[in-house]
Amino acid sequence: GDVHNWGASALTIHGRTRQQRYSKLADWDYIYKSCNLASDNLQVIGNGDIFSYTDWNEHLSASKLSSCMVARGVLIKVGCS
Repeated sequence: GDVHNWGASALTIHGRTRQQRYSKLADWDYIYKSCNLASDNLQVIGNGDIFSYTDWNEHLSASKLSSCMVARGVLIKVGCS
């Protein structure tokens, strides 16, 4: 709840550290656990290795995430880079 008390209404959690870069898959268990600790007033957006609508939908179904962020990975997969 602290993040919401500081004035934030939303945050994005990425499932990798900067040191990992893209050498490992995103840790969605970490994202889910973090999301479950967030207050109900905080919108939590998960990020990491979402390549399709199916990935996006599975992550939303498995947790109380508000949404998932689609980023670099999907652009590379569909050849938009």
